[in-house]
Amino acid sequence: GIFTWASGGKYVGEYKNDKRHGQGTYTYADGSKYVGEFRTGNYHGYGIFTWASGGKYVGEYKNDKRHGRGTYTYADGRIKEGIWKDGKFQYTQKVRPSPSYYNGVIEYAVKLTGMERCKGHTYWHECVNVHQRSSGYGRKYIQYYVSDRLIKTVEIGANATIDSLPKYALVNLNPNRSSPPTRVVKPKVGKPLTTYANLSDPRLCKKALNSSRTSWDRSRKYKSYSNAAKRRGLTIKYCRLVLGISKPKPPVRIVKKKPKLIPISTGSGFSITNKGHILTNEHVVRECKAVVVHLKRKKFKKATILSKDKRNDLALLKANFTPETVFSISQKNAKELDDVIVAGFPLSGTLSSTVKMTKGIVSSLAGIRNDYSRIQIDAAVQPGNSGGPIINSAGNVVAVAVEILKKEYFRKKSGIIPENTNFGVKATVARTFLEANDLFLPTSTKKITGKRAIRSLIKGGTYFLSCWSTKEIRAKLAKARRPAINVDQTTYKLIESILK
Repeated sequence: GIFTWASGGKYVGEYKNDKRHGQGTYTYADGSKYVGEFRTGNYHGYGIFTWASGGKYVGEYKNDKRHGRGTYTYADGRIKEGIWKDGKFQYTQKVRPSPSYYNGVIEYAVKLTGMERCKGHTYWHECVNVHQRSSGYGRKYIQYYVSDRLIKTVEIGANATIDSLPKYALVNLNPNRSSPPTRVVKPKVGKPLTTYANLSDPRLCKKALNSSRTSWDRSRKYKSYSNAAKRRGLTIKYCRLVLGISKPKPPVRIVKKKPKLIPISTGSGFSITNKGHILTNEHVVRECKAVVVHLKRKKFKKATILSKDKRNDLALLKANFTPETVFSISQKNAKELDDVIVAGFPLSGTLSSTVKMTKGIVSSLAGIRNDYSRIQIDAAVQPGNSGGPIINSAGNVVAVAVEILKKEYFRKKSGIIPENTNFGVKATVARTFLEANDLFLPTSTKKITGKRAIRSLIKGGTYFLSCWSTKEIRAKLAKARRPAINVDQTTYKLIESILK
């Protein structure tokens, strides 16, 4: 629904029992905007809030307050990232100062004047600071405060640095100072001159080396020459070179070769725009140096990873091609007992190379350990289905296939082998991820009826993805007992040509 307040506010999204509930967008009268999840009228879940002043928060909400993991970006560029509770920041704070602070100039001014640097907006005692005021665009001013009262302002150059800061400006700040502060410069103590400083390197080397020219001459007559050569920093190797006894070796040119890429894993993905945007799982492309989209008739396209969300296990790809069909992502989440179809390319190298489709129902609206960003389905899902679409009977995507329960783990843990327990990322979470990456999908979704139409949609818009990386990464995955994949020689040469 859409509701517009007389004050200028506007809400576009889902309702439940006359309250904002589900995915929605609320725009304030002053231009501030919230995009994310609502529950019983409050911000609740994952959301993005952008203030009209320029600040931005991306993270979790609970009952209209920032609660959970989130990132707040100030208008001046500083970033605060970590855990929030009831709207207050808790820990793991990372603050990046804005580059507009002239720290070097301030530190120099503090050092020369002997005054303290003003802290925050409360000036006390005697302090000094540097400002860039709007009254003079591109100008800087050193200002001197006493007890929260501005005493004197001195203009300096717009590009003033530590070295170019004029001393008279610092003198004029403090009325009690009559001359520039003096700095004690310690004289540089150099190395004592050698006794044989007037000798050139070749002449000194000739007298310092022994008759065989392989070591320093330590005889009584020439010991002083070898000592002088050492004080000058000469070496036996250098002396042999300047005397022409040995020839310098040509420099070895080290050419770093690009590591050869090999296939390490596979997954599925589906088109969401007619410009080549593909949605898949983050774990499908996590270790990839390159991602390849397998099209029909032995055609391949290299995809670029535009964005990854490790927490929700989503990734957005872009390849230079026009898909035959495009999936619509539902604005509403699926309900229990809704019929769903899972599409993808499971068990690559074992089963056929065509897209596989399995059917089932929605078993639960939460995932493992009450993860409400997931749904549970009973449709068959195998390794390789990750990133594939889960669609309803109208052909709209209601989730993205993400994981299955490991039967062997549960068998060893509890003696129980779970059956038909698979999970997908909800459509509303996927929409929020795409909107956060400036990819806004149509608000209306298509309705497709008939098995033939759904079959054509799946075959034309679901893609086999192969992940390519180095041998080291493949060995790392082998230790984690993740099976490697094999590609026939013809396909390998075709993909290798596009990766170059």
